[in-house]
Amino acid sequence: MRNRCFLWGLVSIAMLVPGPGFLWGQSNFNLGPDLLKADYAVFRYDSSQVYWEIYYALNQSQLSYLKNDAGVLSSDVLLQLRIYGNDTLWTTNAWKSQNSVQDSLQLAQRVDLLDKVNLLAPPGNYAITLMATDLNSPSLVDSVKFTAIITPFLTDMVALSDLELSTSITRKNVNRTSPFYKNTLMVIPNPAKVYGEKNERVYFYVESYNLLRGVPGESYGVAYYIADLLGKPVELVSPVRQQRKKQHASRVEFGSLNVGVLPSGTYFLHFNLSDSTGNLLASKSKKFFVYKAESEADKPLTAKDINAQLLKSEFGTMNETELEQEFKYTGYILSTEQKASYEELTSVDAKRRFLFMMWRAYDPEPNTLLNEFRRDYMARIQYANENFSTLRREGWHTDRGRVYIIYGKPNYVESHPNEENTKPYEIWNFDQIQGGVLFIFGDLTGFRNYELIHSTARGEIQNPNYMQILRGGFGF
Repeated sequence: MRNRCFLWGLVSIAMLVPGPGFLWGQSNFNLGPDLLKADYAVFRYDSSQVYWEIYYALNQSQLSYLKNDAGVLSSDVLLQLRIYGNDTLWTTNAWKSQNSVQDSLQLAQRVDLLDKVNLLAPPGNYAITLMATDLNSPSLVDSVKFTAIITPFLTDMVALSDLELSTSITRKNVNRTSPFYKNTLMVIPNPAKVYGEKNERVYFYVESYNLLRGVPGESYGVAYYIADLLGKPVELVSPVRQQRKKQHASRVEFGSLNVGVLPSGTYFLHFNLSDSTGNLLASKSKKFFVYKAESEADKPLTAKDINAQLLKSEFGTMNETELEQEFKYTGYILSTEQKASYEELTSVDAKRRFLFMMWRAYDPEPNTLLNEFRRDYMARIQYANENFSTLRREGWHTDRGRVYIIYGKPNYVESHPNEENTKPYEIWNFDQIQGGVLFIFGDLTGFRNYELIHSTARGEIQNPNYMQILRGGFGF
């Protein structure tokens, strides 16, 4: 379903596409001089390789432009790509990106220089570094680093490519020679994944495979929606559900949702493919960000305003014991640096302020008294304590509690309390995380302390021989 004419290609042109030029930090936007953004998507190629597109954007307003004898302003950027596969250098390359403008008015338009790299790659774990150096001002250097876990596309099951987030997708007036043309569409990627006032609609492109073999019946359904950080669908953006006739083995899916109504924050776009009865067959999701310029209501509060809000909040009356418990509860979302900073605090007032500001950074409506993110997070804490507590641990501090708090309620749970010669265990199924993941918990001690012994989620413990553990064959 795609152009397969090269194994390694570097697109030589740089398109001028409107871009926000902002970087989303850990909790807030950093409006500093960020030069480079990057993202990627993986598509099916053949049984041994995938087609891998790495998109990148250079923030034109941050580049140095020199005027030549003809009065034309030109930029010159050196890009260096290094990719490690399974801890060894897999490939490296370097190239220049050059751009010219007639006058400085074009630079004031805040556009991004978009380009992409195309590769064929075998499945594996990759670490990617892309570095940009402004050759007109060599001290200006920026780099992005990310990892990619590429799995093979099976031939007997429905599968989805990665979601490619875009600023626009159109079939009209397409340029077939453009690097962003594919499958009759002009798909302009958004490596920054930032939307807001200029880009109010989040566009996506995804490919579905093995439909004839993997979908039962004569039809299937697709659905896409926006969720918040806790996986809860946002009410301001209506989900889209569509029915498809099963006609071809593969199909291109694309669409858009209006996210201009959302407050600034971090969100996920989810795309699901289900059979005619509603059973989920495949799922993909991708994180993106909404940023809006500050209105009078959104401007940062003064120290006086913050103190006034703090006193009105639940933190204003918390004693030190309550503050310490709150700090423990936040352990799943605090960074190591944040934990160290809190532990250095000695006064109750300083701890109140720290926790108030920490939660405020996650608040989708920071100028209201209700913090919806904290409300939902603490509701998960309460549920974990009520349902997963043991003789020695509160529920939030158990393995099941941690998974519930971080990932939310599973789509369904398989409980196996009384199998012969097997310790009690549970299998939690999450259909909408990373394309579908499992968590297996075992009561290895017999005291209802279900420990996580295997998961298919990235970053979690993996032990495919978990049944041997449950049958007493060996431990961790």
